[in-house]
Amino acid sequence: MRRKNPLTAVRSALPMMPAIVFLLVLCGWPMLGMIRRSFGNDDFTLDHYARFFAAPIEVRVLVDSFQISFAVTLTCILLGYPVSYLLSQISPRVRNFLLIAVVAPWLTSTLVRNFAWMLLLGRMGPINLGLLKLDLIQ
Repeated sequence: MRRKNPLTAVRSALPMMPAIVFLLVLCGWPMLGMIRRSFGNDDFTLDHYARFFAAPIEVRVLVDSFQISFAVTLTCILLGYPVSYLLSQISPRVRNFLLIAVVAPWLTSTLVRNFAWMLLLGRMGPINLGLLKLDLIQ
């Protein structure tokens, strides 16, 4: 078995270094500061966490956040895997069209997207009218 040259590994990792430094500076440094402050300044204590979990509203917000994140993750998995499997099984021409259909909404501006949602979900919008005709809402 041939051993890899360590210099080759360093060269291949070099293009990733700006991204790694960027993540460490913008994510890692503040996270370390939060951890340092959360355990107290001079003494190692968990008082801040005890106060947090003693407040029912903060615990409720934490539970709600976890429930929402779990639901979003599950929805993304349930929708994402079938779409990715479909994209891997179809012809390249249809795949390109479907990829554009998936990516195109993210390319539109937020203002245009919000206006479209207002039209769709408004009192006289097609979704509301459809729900009214099905007698699902009043």
